[in-house]
Amino acid sequence: MVGFLCSEKKEKRFVNNLHHNIMPFLRDHKMYVVVFTLSDVNLIDKSVYGSVFIDDAVTKLKVNLPPVILNFSEQYAKSDFKKLMDLIEVENFTLINSSNSFNQWTIMKMLSSDTKTKQYIMPFVNITKEERTFDFTKVRNFIVRPLNGTKLSKTIYCRKTYTGFDLYNWGDTIYSHLFNIENAIDPTIRTGKWVLSVSPELITYDNRLFVIRSYLQKNKEGEWKTVLKTEVSKTQHNSKIPNEKIDDSLLQIISCINCFIPDLHFCTIDLVLSKDGLPYFLNLGGWQNLIPEEKQHKILFKALCQNMVAYADTISK
Repeated sequence: MVGFLCSEKKEKRFVNNLHHNIMPFLRDHKMYVVVFTLSDVNLIDKSVYGSVFIDDAVTKLKVNLPPVILNFSEQYAKSDFKKLMDLIEVENFTLINSSNSFNQWTIMKMLSSDTKTKQYIMPFVNITKEERTFDFTKVRNFIVRPLNGTKLSKTIYCRKTYTGFDLYNWGDTIYSHLFNIENAIDPTIRTGKWVLSVSPELITYDNRLFVIRSYLQKNKEGEWKTVLKTEVSKTQHNSKIPNEKIDDSLLQIISCINCFIPDLHFCTIDLVLSKDGLPYFLNLGGWQNLIPEEKQHKILFKALCQNMVAYADTISK
């Protein structure tokens, strides 16, 4: 049996989508799956109470803790973090992707330490509400984004012009006078922790920063593959950009990160492109938000779940 750990708020939709996409595979391989949340785990008797996929039905049952669990959840409370760490310590048990949310500053430090991947990292600094002292007027272009997570709605790209800055985010373009850029940025960064990257001039589309979001997975042989590349502007759709530099950068980036995070088996990588077509790293994320609503995501989810279940079946034997 293979376990899928998901977040409580998304459990029902996650169960429905997973069941629809992988039941043919489970029938062919005579395998069972249980989907559950962290609150469903009993560490004392090493059991879980969750949705078990049996034949074509989904049944709520109490079962033994599966030897392999694929983590699609995201934890916020300290008590949940502690329980997840206790779960990892259980003997004869493997948790794949112990985390799906990453500190982007830490990830960029990892990538900066490697001679192959540092070319994809823009110069960066931390900005907090207590230390908002960066002189924005001394750089031409820059990106401000949250220290943690991958929410593109909170990412702002600022491009210098003759009269000031153009600010691109998930709303409309905002024009700011050169000496007012601090006042334009301050309402965003006055709360939380942020990363500022000094960038070349980047490609934008429809008043938004153009982002390539790629979904990667490590197969049962331990090889990383780019399963799907999408272009994110107002919507997300399949990328048709024939750019070998993007493909090479993705594999180099994930190979480096995997050396530091060996239990990482599936992730998303966001890249931005310079006007010259050169890729630069933006974010590393997990698949905690992957509940397919669009056609390309349904195809992606089906293919990835099949591969992951096959991998989990191999290491559980």
